[in-house]
Amino acid sequence: RVDAATQIRDALLRTRAKTVAYVNPRAISAGALISLACDLIVMAPGGSIGAATPVQMGSGGEMKPTSEKVVSYMRKEMKTTAEAKGRRGDLAEKMVDPALDVARVSEALRESISGLKAGKLLTLTTDEAMALDLVEAKVKDWDDLVAQLGLRGVKVVRPRVNWAESITRFLTDPLVSSLLMTLGILGLLIELYAPGIGLPGAVGLLCLILFFAGHKVAGLAGMEEILVFL
Repeated sequence: RVDAATQIRDALLRTRAKTVAYVNPRAISAGALISLACDLIVMAPGGSIGAATPVQMGSGGEMKPTSEKVVSYMRKEMKTTAEAKGRRGDLAEKMVDPALDVARVSEALRESISGLKAGKLLTLTTDEAMALDLVEAKVKDWDDLVAQLGLRGVKVVRPRVNWAESITRFLTDPLVSSLLMTLGILGLLIELYAPGIGLPGAVGLLCLILFFAGHKVAGLAGMEEILVFL
C-alpha cells in the first residue's frame, strides 16, 4: 500500500521527536521508505534493506512491477525522504529503479555490491549498508540498541492493536471493502427490482454501513464521501 507507506513517511518527517528505525531483520519495500524517514537507522546482524519497487497483482496471482508513473513517483519519494535526513538520494532511488547506475562509490564496493550496477535492484545487507553510510549503527540486539541510544533504564511503551483496530483493519482490507461495496450495491438493486422481500435490501444496507464505518474509523472517509454516496 503505497498510500499507507507515504502517510507513515510524512508523519515521521513531521514529528519533532527523535525517531529510530530498528531493522530486525529486514526493511523491504515500504519498510525501506519508512526507515529512511527516521533520524537514525540501526540494523541487526543479518538484516537487509531495499527492494522498494512498487508491485501489483497479476492476472495469474503473480506479483509484477506496476506502471512507470507509480515507479517514477516512488523513486522520487525515496530520494527526497533520504535527502531530508541527510542520506544519499541516489542509493534510495536505486532501491526502486534497477535501470539507474550508482557512480559515486569506490570500485571495491561497486564490485562487491552487485545492486549498484545498472540492471540490478539495490538491496543491501547490514554490512553493505554500513559501508555505504546509509545506516548509522549496527547493534547485536534490543538491549544493545537501548544502550547505544543512552536509554538504559527508561520505560518502554509498546503500542498494541486493540480489537476495534483489528476489525477496522479487516473491513478496510482492499478485498473485503470491495466485496462489501459490491454486495451493498447488489442488495439495493435486487430490492429495487423485486420490492417487498426486504432481505436483499437489509443485507445491502448492512454491507454499506460496514464499508463506510470501517473507512470512517480508519480516517479514509469523511462525512463528505458518505453524503455524496447518499
